[in-house]
Amino acid sequence: MKKFLLFISVVAAGLASCSKEDLSPDKSVTGIPLTVSSASIDATVTRGTVEVTAENAQVGVYQIANVGGGYGGTLKGYQYNSASTPKWHALSGDIYLNNNLCDVIGVYPYTAIGSGTATDPTQVPLTSQILDATSTQDLCYQKVTGLKNSSYSVTFDQMQHAYAKLTFRINKDAISYTGSGILNSITINNAAIIKSCPFDLTVATQGTATLGDVSAGIPTSLNVTIPASTATPAYVDESFLMIPVSGITGDINLTFDVDGTSLKGAIASTGTPSLAALAAGHEYIVTVTLQGTALTIVSVKVVDWVTDTTWNGSQTPLVPTTN
Repeated sequence: MKKFLLFISVVAAGLASCSKEDLSPDKSVTGIPLTVSSASIDATVTRGTVEVTAENAQVGVYQIANVGGGYGGTLKGYQYNSASTPKWHALSGDIYLNNNLCDVIGVYPYTAIGSGTATDPTQVPLTSQILDATSTQDLCYQKVTGLKNSSYSVTFDQMQHAYAKLTFRINKDAISYTGSGILNSITINNAAIIKSCPFDLTVATQGTATLGDVSAGIPTSLNVTIPASTATPAYVDESFLMIPVSGITGDINLTFDVDGTSLKGAIASTGTPSLAALAAGHEYIVTVTLQGTALTIVSVKVVDWVTDTTWNGSQTPLVPTTN
């Protein structure tokens, strides 16, 4: 009898020492913590993906509220560390999954939705603006459905860009432009250009748009000077985050303030070169030459937006690497 009681005591002590991770998912009472296995950004032109593997990269994960299923709506951050196991781990607290199905939205970088301060992380304001690494950032997202405590690992395998990227590759004509090439501002004008709008991450849909010019001064601290034609490289890139738009008609009018003078040019919406849409996840590289007192549009090229440096709240560069 004493041996039997001793056996029961040992078994009871062993069960009491089990953590919730030791229990099978279906038997967990408090819920199983969600884990992030990987995050990759969709390369829309070549139909590949780019895995986010930059040290300390952060992805925000929002568990969409479902009161009937026992989910109140939780936003948490997960950070990448190549030396840890798992490589993605929760920054502060976990998202827990019960027996009921739930949906989550992943957002990269986490700071794009306020690092936990957003009142509704599914509703994000978009603004077309210059891509200044010290103050602006891209937004990539993906909705994943059907998670529960028996399927608690999430893979964000095709995160989509909410913006298009418009890059002006600017050079100087060796003969007709003799100025220093100090770039002070850029203005983009067309009736279809969207200046700002809300964006619903749950259905990937833009809300009511505000149309208007997109104009940006170049911070003097950046000291942007278009190099001489003999330099290597003989150009400078200035990029904008642009809210996607289709069906652009008429010219996209450009005004560059260079060396204190307004130089104007236009990108046609038909013919060659031309630009008739700004699609999310695409980078449009427009080569522009300063020629005399005007801008000449040399070419328009569409490429995957996969090599850009994204920034977190501490201005640490997050550079995705090609998978």
